[in-house]
Amino acid sequence: MAVTAPSPETIGRILEAEAETMVRNFVPFTEDDISATMEETHKCIESNLSDEAFIGEIVSRFQGLGWLGQRILQSKSGSDATLRVEVSKTFLKDSSRGLVDRAWAIISTAEGYRKLFCPHLQIKVTMLQRVNDDCVVIHRVLFNAKTGDLSRSVDMLCRVQRLDDTIIISRALPVDKLRHVVKDPAGWCSSINVLSFAPIIQARSNFATSLEEPAKRVGCDFTYRGFVRRQIEMPLRVWALEIILMMMRLETMIVAPPVLIKMKK
Repeated sequence: MAVTAPSPETIGRILEAEAETMVRNFVPFTEDDISATMEETHKCIESNLSDEAFIGEIVSRFQGLGWLGQRILQSKSGSDATLRVEVSKTFLKDSSRGLVDRAWAIISTAEGYRKLFCPHLQIKVTMLQRVNDDCVVIHRVLFNAKTGDLSRSVDMLCRVQRLDDTIIISRALPVDKLRHVVKDPAGWCSSINVLSFAPIIQARSNFATSLEEPAKRVGCDFTYRGFVRRQIEMPLRVWALEIILMMMRLETMIVAPPVLIKMKK
């Protein structure tokens, strides 16, 4: 006998109830908590996202609309697997500072973070804590229509300056105390996502004096790197496709549309 899927209204009430439960039970992080978490996160990035550390099978490469990317699958014991996705694009007409500021202004809010996901997806995003201007903690829970399960995480988003580059880190936190306040404690995601905005620096020479002038910043190299461990019944390739689409949605929000000039007759 087929199981009737819950109505969108019912799902909406379930997501809303979980969000309220998380807000009631969430204990704000201290500055020391954030510092310790960031230190651990940087270690995770080095161990999981570096080319030397992550050795696996490249299952696909893709190119389109100026985007380049690849999916790398790393098998582990049993049916467990980790998928890493890399996506990059060069923006020649936009500064890295302008892009990262617009990106952060969007994804550091619950409403903006929600806009990264498919508009037809039933998802609830809630701001749990705004630590400072460069760090927020967000809870998200979404309904997986294919399995009928919920997928959730408490994500810490941080904006960090590293030399000339600015990176935005999104990490699913290991919130052990919150795992059991929801009815289904199994559907928690484990992921780290890094968005890097690197200025394209062009050296300039003064041919009259044969001296190097201050370098000119002419654009931005954007790179997304992220990985997810399979803990729920969701094909990893579906997650990879959604990541690509999320980056394209982000592009439409942070890159200024072309200006249309009305020609006089």
